[in-house]
Amino acid sequence: MAAPVSQPQQGQTRGLLFDFDGTLGVTLPSWTEAFGAALNERGIHPSEKDLIEYCFHSCTDQVIRNHGIEDSTRFKEEVWASVVERMRTVTHYPMLPETLDALRDDGFRLAVVTNSRRQAVEPVLRRWNLHDHFEAVITINDVSHGKPDPEMIHHALNRLNLSPSHTYIMGDSRADVNAGKRAGIRTIGFSPEENRKYMAFDLLRDLKPCHLIHSYADLWDVLGLSKRP
Repeated sequence: MAAPVSQPQQGQTRGLLFDFDGTLGVTLPSWTEAFGAALNERGIHPSEKDLIEYCFHSCTDQVIRNHGIEDSTRFKEEVWASVVERMRTVTHYPMLPETLDALRDDGFRLAVVTNSRRQAVEPVLRRWNLHDHFEAVITINDVSHGKPDPEMIHHALNRLNLSPSHTYIMGDSRADVNAGKRAGIRTIGFSPEENRKYMAFDLLRDLKPCHLIHSYADLWDVLGLSKRP
């Protein structure tokens, strides 16, 4: 793990942008279950390995074409509706609430930047009583292009009046790290044990994020938060 960053000078405001799926919420199994159910309805029964590839590492439109799925719009909407239903029971990663409290105590401005839809994200944050920790929740509904395009990161920087040089994005996927790099902000790859079956550690490591962590406890060390868990 990289060394902790230097503390900001007086008057500098730091920001941290969080991905949602696989970073705030342990949601990756929900996505494979939803994607698999929609395929099964059409008589397609991929192996678990192939399903993970289709869901997280392939273009959905290409998967649809390869399997001859004719009702592509309905297929995508079924996946989304199934994900929203499963979100009612997903949990967050250990130490998330304590970490958000510590970040705010240390003056960080926080936002969510996610390729998920608002209807899938905001109810979960409210159920966890964490919605008010974030000054902005920017979803795929708010932009023309999702990550790895940097559009939603620029949107967050403008909303929170943050400098790219003092802002981080934390995420579990290549799209998160690449979006952060394209936006000129610092990147924190998140690879907890819960994610390893879906997002291989090597995929993040090879992108060379500024920091690569495995838990929220690691984040305390990287950012030099003043309170200890």
